[in-house]
Amino acid sequence: MGEAKPVIFNTDEVAKVDNKVIEDLKQRAMARADKRFRLCLHRSGDDPVHQMIIVHGKGTYVRPHRHENQTKSIHMIEGDMLIVLFDDRGNQADRFHMAERASGKCFVVRLEKGLWHTEVPLSEPAVFLETLQGPFRPLTHSSFAPWSPEPADQAGIDRFMKSILA
Repeated sequence: MGEAKPVIFNTDEVAKVDNKVIEDLKQRAMARADKRFRLCLHRSGDDPVHQMIIVHGKGTYVRPHRHENQTKSIHMIEGDMLIVLFDDRGNQADRFHMAERASGKCFVVRLEKGLWHTEVPLSEPAVFLETLQGPFRPLTHSSFAPWSPEPADQAGIDRFMKSILA
C-alpha cells in the first residue's frame, strides 16, 4: 500500500492557520518520501478560489509546468525557495530567490497565466501560501513542460536540478 495522499482539505467555514498547523504540515511533509504536503484552505476542488499552504522539503522536484488559464500567487511563510521561469524551449528566462518577509528578499510573487515555471525549495522545508483560480480540473488545470524530466526519471531529475542550481 502506498503513502496517503499529500493533501488535506479544510472542512470548516473559517480556515485558521497558526504555528501549530504549520508545524503539523511540516512534520507530515518530512515524513513522506517526496517531502511534500499541502493544506487546502478551500473546501472543494470546485471552489472558485484555491488557497493552499504548501510545504516542500529541500530537494523536492516540482516538474516545470504552466497554468494555461490561471494566474498564480505565492507568498512565502517560512524558509527559502527559488522560482525559475523558462521559455518554451526550456531555457531559463528568469529566476528569483524568495524567502520570508524578514529576510529582505522577495516574499510575494504573482505569475501571469501561461508562464513555464518551477519552485525549488532551498531550505528544509519551504512553506508558502499559493493562490490561484478554481475550479481544479486535472486535465486542463496545468500542463507539464515536455522538455522536463518525468517524475520517475531520477537521473534526468538529478541532471535538471543540478543545471538549475549551478
